[in-house]
Amino acid sequence: GGLSCVALTDAVQGFIMVLCFIILPIVIKKNFGGWADLDLESYPRQDFYQTPSSSEQWLFWNFTIVNFCFFSLPHFLQRTYAAKSLGALKFGFNVVTLGPWLTMLTGTFIGTVGVQMLADAGIENPPSPFGAILTVLMDLGGFPYFVSCFSFTASLAAIMSTADSLLIAISHVLTAEVVYPIWPNASPRRVTIFGRIVSFLSISVALAISILGGKNLSDLAAIQFGLSLQLLPVFMIGLYAHKSTDCHPWSLAAGSWLGFVTTFSLHYGYMKGFNPEIDGPPFNSGVMGCAVNVCVVFIIEAVRRLSIRSKDTAVQEEDETEMFVDERDDKVHPSMKPREHQPEWDMPHISRFGDVALTPDLVWKCMEGVREPFAESWFGVLMFVLTLLVTPLVGADTPPLNEDGTLAFAPSVVRGIPSWAMSIIGFTALMTLIFFWAINVMPNNYPEVDEHSSKDIDPNTLSLTRAELGQRSSYDASNTSASLRRSSIIRASQLGAVGSSIMKGKIEEVPENEEEEQEQAPEAVEKAL
Repeated sequence: GGLSCVALTDAVQGFIMVLCFIILPIVIKKNFGGWADLDLESYPRQDFYQTPSSSEQWLFWNFTIVNFCFFSLPHFLQRTYAAKSLGALKFGFNVVTLGPWLTMLTGTFIGTVGVQMLADAGIENPPSPFGAILTVLMDLGGFPYFVSCFSFTASLAAIMSTADSLLIAISHVLTAEVVYPIWPNASPRRVTIFGRIVSFLSISVALAISILGGKNLSDLAAIQFGLSLQLLPVFMIGLYAHKSTDCHPWSLAAGSWLGFVTTFSLHYGYMKGFNPEIDGPPFNSGVMGCAVNVCVVFIIEAVRRLSIRSKDTAVQEEDETEMFVDERDDKVHPSMKPREHQPEWDMPHISRFGDVALTPDLVWKCMEGVREPFAESWFGVLMFVLTLLVTPLVGADTPPLNEDGTLAFAPSVVRGIPSWAMSIIGFTALMTLIFFWAINVMPNNYPEVDEHSSKDIDPNTLSLTRAELGQRSSYDASNTSASLRRSSIIRASQLGAVGSSIMKGKIEEVPENEEEEQEQAPEAVEKAL
């Protein structure tokens, strides 16, 4: 069924999982008590109440930075692209913002109270703590048994659904970025067959890794977000850059590749067998890779610009000051022709995207009339600072543990929750409220533009109609329907401009008879054209 089927099953399974994660804490609270009911003196893992160690706080801070790349995950992007409208996208973002409170907070409750449940049941070091907790609930019978079975089944189904999403993402990337450029006239049937072959090979490789990889699977899981983080500079520059801060694609590609290599090298070559007590504070390989990524982009882009400026200062200055020019000015957009300092092989084929390149200036022009706080610099800085403040910057390992593993003195708690954990919850709640505000101030639809009445409209900023979507005959073919509509707008604007100039030139020769004026005006326009 493709992405539509996966999205539908994800929605059903997600609803069931959220429902289970709401019911499970209620069942546990009713039968075993909650955080406030835990006895600190007999709790099996009293180190949970300690403030995080210096290394843990440092890694927690790195973890928050790594999660800035969450939006760049392929299956997340696919769902964003597939949204029916801005209203549907806003609804999805609201659910995603609320999701952590329905899953992560409740999951933390299940895990911490579950420690006491497993200790009371005599279960030590289970291979799957969540499965062991569900087993204890099943022993109660009745409704807890039903909820536990339902939760276990739904979690397995959600894992399989996530795998489906990743398979579709891999197939889509290889099809759109590899097959189509090499085979631009491939029929949809052949592309579909290739996509299925890619999915089968992906499953085979994943199965081989799971069988032969052993414990290395945990390493792959540990660096997956670190690898995704290497795409963050590309997205940030692509979305927020202006003419003076835009970077060449080769600069971004070089930074990303070196970031990938750095992440792999540090994780497998340095972090394996890392001992904080001997080697010092640990670090996140993904964050270090991203730092290398940014530095490489900056250095290569600086060298490129200095090289261009030294070769042809005049051309560079013209490029930096040239504004948007379209076909109404009888010129070719500068992004459509090779510049004197840029070889033809370095010019991308953009006919499939439209008549002009999607430059940073055109992106911002398309955003006119749409309020989106995420696009404002102050909002990004605010959220970055709040994200860093979520990290509990407190004294390490307080209160200390005695030799028998008990706490030296009573920790500071709020309703059974350590005060440092309560601080995390408070800052996260503040960020959640800000996110809800930012999402809901965005419009439900793009601003409507009357393309027949507006004289200054730029046809390249108009959204495609439903009839124009998916109308390219091959990979490099232009969208004929969209091109015709945009050309008609340009033509109408030219006619209006010529007619206005003619009428202004003839203003002193206005015929005395009004009917004669109406007859002569069309003839004058036609003659001028």
